[in-house]
Amino acid sequence: FALLEFKCSGSLELTDDPPSSTEPTIESSTVPPEPTTEAPTPTSAPHPERSAGSPGPSVDPTNQESVGASCGEDLTNARGEFFSPQYPNNYPNNANCTWTLLASETQVINLNFTFVDFETCCDSIRVYDGPTDAYPLLGRLPQDQRYRSTRNSLTIVFSSDSSVTRQGFRAQWVSAAPHPERSAGSPGPSVDPTNQESVGASCGEDLTNARGEFFSPQYPNNYPNNANCTWRLLASETQVINLNFTFVDFEMCCDSIRVYDGPTDAYPLLGRLPQDQRYRSTRNSLTIVFSSDSSVTRQGFRAQWVSAVEAPCGGDLTNPSGEFFSPQFPNYYPHNASCTWRLLAPERQVVNLTFMFVHLEECCDSIRVYDGSNDTYPLLGILAQDQRHHFNSTRNSLTVVFLSDNSITGQGFRAQWVFSGAKTESTAKVEKEE
Repeated sequence: FALLEFKCSGSLELTDDPPSSTEPTIESSTVPPEPTTEAPTPTSAPHPERSAGSPGPSVDPTNQESVGASCGEDLTNARGEFFSPQYPNNYPNNANCTWTLLASETQVINLNFTFVDFETCCDSIRVYDGPTDAYPLLGRLPQDQRYRSTRNSLTIVFSSDSSVTRQGFRAQWVSAAPHPERSAGSPGPSVDPTNQESVGASCGEDLTNARGEFFSPQYPNNYPNNANCTWRLLASETQVINLNFTFVDFEMCCDSIRVYDGPTDAYPLLGRLPQDQRYRSTRNSLTIVFSSDSSVTRQGFRAQWVSAVEAPCGGDLTNPSGEFFSPQFPNYYPHNASCTWRLLAPERQVVNLTFMFVHLEECCDSIRVYDGSNDTYPLLGILAQDQRHHFNSTRNSLTVVFLSDNSITGQGFRAQWVFSGAKTESTAKVEKEE
């Protein structure tokens, strides 16, 4: 299914060509020597109420950086986050910013863009595999939002032209050992030292900690032929599980990775890789089944999970103004979501609603807006593939219903509302902003 992002769309080209052999290479001998500094890590979701340019919140108080309005710099902590200038407000025209992420000599860097919104026709975000932009180009956003260096540095270059600006981006990084030397079957590095599991060559098991990571057998070496492994992620009764595959490399014709929404593979199939690498359970368990045939093998996969209390979805909104989001925004919303928000103004006022960002699965997920306090009132519009929308109620309430199915998910939406004096028109206006 196609995911539509209702903003300017662009393209990404990856120029870091893969090696010709089936074995992945970790290092390239044609580029300049690596720098030797100290490294950085990621953090949390955006705070729409934060003032322009103020640094974001840190995820980890130890050895963590958070960089706000500054326009490019060298970042040497083991983990942290950085933003486009003025984020979450729009970045300025004619920006030209360079960030260099520098890890210690024996480490590599994982980079994840957790929010991206820019004019893709004319502005750009580029990621280079080294300490300057003379090194190989790993990619241009928005098509790929996750990167891993082959050395101890990454360079990110952001530039904007003199026309339209948008919110920009938010990015998180973490330095990690590359592990090429790790013996087959030794456990991988931990995601978090508290209540965390890390599982290496063992071929399937029950994982009950609140968070952790697991790998295909023998990772980062190639997995064996004829593998058949099952992992069960088991959370406490009131929790759900978020699963993220941070690395995937397998023979897609003949080997498989399947994720099931429950404690066995008899439960609903959430998806098969590589189409979707993020999953969220609807209950307190997930099952992952990996199998390989007797022919070609590859590196396999690396996955991280975290258990979480299900976030509230929907509610009554009575403040004179504010904003609300799809669940887990700016991360992808969960499968099978069903959320209803009611915007309730005082008796002689109306509701003005604006969707600032929309990114849904075109065919199957939807946002519906009704001109009243529930979904029996007139339907003002369905957002699935249109541009940014404004809705004005004819009475003192609006109802917003968000639904997702059990297949592809997207980033969802961000919406703002304000109450105002009643309009004189007898019908609601629905304005489409190109």
